[in-house]
Amino acid sequence: MALTQVINDGLAHSGLPAGTVLQVVKSAIRHSQNDTTSATYAEISTDYRVTITPKAADSIMLIDFTFGISVDGGTKLAVITRVGTNSDFSTGFDSVNSVSHDELFRSDVDNNRRIQARSYLRSYYDNYSSTATLYFRQDFKRTAGTGTARVNDNTGPAFVTVTEIQQ
Repeated sequence: MALTQVINDGLAHSGLPAGTVLQVVKSAIRHSQNDTTSATYAEISTDYRVTITPKAADSIMLIDFTFGISVDGGTKLAVITRVGTNSDFSTGFDSVNSVSHDELFRSDVDNNRRIQARSYLRSYYDNYSSTATLYFRQDFKRTAGTGTARVNDNTGPAFVTVTEIQQ
């Protein structure tokens, strides 16, 4: 019998060992780029949205964003995962693990050179103490410089994965 069937048939989540993966949800896979020159956070693409309804109120959510970047010389790029409690992000909207996200990538300021990375993994975890549906999205901004900051510079597949793990 599959774990999903066991859970759906009523096995209490508290009976599962810590570290058990309860579910995995993945966004669409995106290959094309998104550019920003804005100093204000904005959603990168709706393709990176993920919706998950936790199966246990005490589980941990592991949020992984895999993407490529290109940042013009003298420019900084910040990327943040945001979560909301409804699909339009008008309530419960906050950053995941709210810490400073002012800089993720910094290009070569002294020599004004662009940096590029084909694949990068931004990983967060958080717990929400609820089984209310959660909506995740990825935002970005240019935090310094005058150049373009780009996510997924046609570098390959970019996507988000949210994994619910039993505590």
